[in-house]
Amino acid sequence: VREKEWDVPLEYLGDVFAGAAPWSFLFPLVLYKYFSSGRGSKETTFLLIWFTVVFVFFCLSFQRRSPYIMPLFPALAIMLGGYVDKNLGEITVGQSYATFALLCLSAAVTGLAAGNMVNDPVFDLQFIIIATVAAVTLAVTGALVTTRSKSLCSLFISGLIVLGVFAVSQDVYYEQRFEKKESEKEFCKEVRGMIEADAPLGIYRRLPIHYTFYFYTDGYTKHIESEDELVEFFDSSAQAYCLLSPEDYENMKQRYPSWQGSELVSNKRKYMLVSKH
Repeated sequence: VREKEWDVPLEYLGDVFAGAAPWSFLFPLVLYKYFSSGRGSKETTFLLIWFTVVFVFFCLSFQRRSPYIMPLFPALAIMLGGYVDKNLGEITVGQSYATFALLCLSAAVTGLAAGNMVNDPVFDLQFIIIATVAAVTLAVTGALVTTRSKSLCSLFISGLIVLGVFAVSQDVYYEQRFEKKESEKEFCKEVRGMIEADAPLGIYRRLPIHYTFYFYTDGYTKHIESEDELVEFFDSSAQAYCLLSPEDYENMKQRYPSWQGSELVSNKRKYMLVSKH
């Protein structure tokens, strides 16, 4: 039986917004218009029920499998498409093109910053300041242009720019590293081969290897977020294993001398496979 993952609803929500971006960011406006009008159309009601039933059903399973929620995307797409069709107008002649140019520039910088932040989460203070200023400028300028033109066109275009630059920056970054990156399939098989059959395997503090085990092996891995939870995990069965970073293992091995660790390496990153015997 697989362990329950209590943060699944938030992760599924992130999957929905990321999977349907940039259109998904209009979803709050769809909900506002629906509920502020007192009683929305029957079509929108049906689509909301469709979306909600699928989302809630898989959230209640407390097991995150992103492909499971794909049936809700048609309902989301129809709702957003209807909203955009009614509200997406042309850019008005009286609109400030300088303001619109600033909107596009800040959207591009925000997308580039977001792409770099995902690829390399270690930044200096200067980069953080630039990214923050770009994001705030995008939000303020987008709000001003959208309000002035009474159209979602500028908001829609800026969203596409952010998403496009974000995707390109990721592709450029990973293209440079892809040939150097080794498949983690063999690493996952190596780990599975080192543990006893049917023994539970945990991964401490969401190491980046976590979802790789879902992809390459049939075994389930347990999220372990704290030292107390790790101790309880080891005490819950006759034999158990957990992948830790070398730093976490060094910090705990003095307190738990019975734990034994074996060092493994995948893509130049070190892991410790720890057992309690």
